[in-house]
Amino acid sequence: MEELKEEIADQVRAMIAGGFYDAEEIQENIMDIFYDEVLDEAWLKEEISRQYTARLQEQAAWPQETDFDRLARVFDQLNSSGIIALHNAGYTRQDGESDCGHIYSELKAEGITTRGYCFYHTQDLERVIEGHELYLAFGTFEADSLAVVAIGEEIVKVLAAHGFENKWDHTADTRIAIPGIKWQKRFGTENCSEERAVELLSNSVE
Repeated sequence: MEELKEEIADQVRAMIAGGFYDAEEIQENIMDIFYDEVLDEAWLKEEISRQYTARLQEQAAWPQETDFDRLARVFDQLNSSGIIALHNAGYTRQDGESDCGHIYSELKAEGITTRGYCFYHTQDLERVIEGHELYLAFGTFEADSLAVVAIGEEIVKVLAAHGFENKWDHTADTRIAIPGIKWQKRFGTENCSEERAVELLSNSVE
């Protein structure tokens, strides 16, 4: 049981460090992940509360503007230019591409044109929390490698404008890496939700 609790505590820690979920959502996620285990729900709730409170105290000491705040502005700018840019889009690259494709189809049905996409997924988030680079997937909705590269060039230009370095070989098959990013995301999704992306895309100008 103690080994299970340690594993759960690690999962809670990762979700809290990501900054995308509130305490109730974290509990629901844990219950889903460990659906085949008998969990001590009282302990789980207390553990989430303890870690959540500790993280809030850490956030109070963070700079007013964090790397994530700048990344959120990068994604806002991309969405406003007609490039679908999503945070924490699914667990895998396939999930993220599916999420972007869904938005593309929904907006297309409304007569709104999007030119490409950009996202990172939960596995990318887990790696950046551990101190690694953040990888951004990107592409278009047509089989045109030159158009894909053009989208990538736009993305790195916007990243540079917001003070981010990047590592990319300027090909369609390689994701863009952001080295040295410090993941400090405050709780809440006001500046990074899918709804926000859709709103910006709906009013985008190429």
